[in-house]
Amino acid sequence: MVFRLIFILCLSLISHNSYSTFIDSVKYYLKNYKPQYNGGLSSRNTFIGDTKNKVAGISAGAEYGNKIGFSAGIYWLSVPINKIAIYNSFQPDEYKQREISNFWYFGLQSYYKFYKVDKWTLNIPLRIGIGAANTRNYDISPQNKFLSKSNTAIFPIESGLNFLYSATWWIGVSGGLGSRIVLGNNTSTRFSGTYYTFGTVFFFSNIYKKLPEEFRKKIEDYKDNIIK
Repeated sequence: MVFRLIFILCLSLISHNSYSTFIDSVKYYLKNYKPQYNGGLSSRNTFIGDTKNKVAGISAGAEYGNKIGFSAGIYWLSVPINKIAIYNSFQPDEYKQREISNFWYFGLQSYYKFYKVDKWTLNIPLRIGIGAANTRNYDISPQNKFLSKSNTAIFPIESGLNFLYSATWWIGVSGGLGSRIVLGNNTSTRFSGTYYTFGTVFFFSNIYKKLPEEFRKKIEDYKDNIIK
């Protein structure tokens, strides 16, 4: 419940800022600051119904003026959800089946840093994704007979509150908490839930600056050749 209230609060903060002001702010940082590239791995502990699981991910992005950032990534459920589902509960034809569910999605994220002190920063992220989920059904028997499989498109929307601690010039520790709402057909909504995150962030721009000059020149020459 707490996480969902945070999600609603974050969306409310976004909605109370005028669209034109937001666009002007984005244009300002994109125009006046060079991108600082970053990326890394993440693992978000998530609660889907009464099941605890992890959503793993790999992403890369850029930050402008230490204020606004954008990233893209692929995310997936680390371990399929395996549970016994009851159909037609409390009815004469009640029966049970084993359900094994999984999902993945491609997500685009933006965030706004509203607090920074020393090595600590806080930001509000908003991630919108598109992906797929599937569920395989088996009967409840020693034979574990396969019965059916269903596939569906999913459209996750996530928001919350994140932190970043810059441990050194090349790596940081990130974490946060929030809520995920999954849009789609009736079966898609069951993948909604709350989450808390923990991961690492690599500051690629800082790492690049530390490379010997001859290596940087080779990289720039390679980039120029690709553009041509």
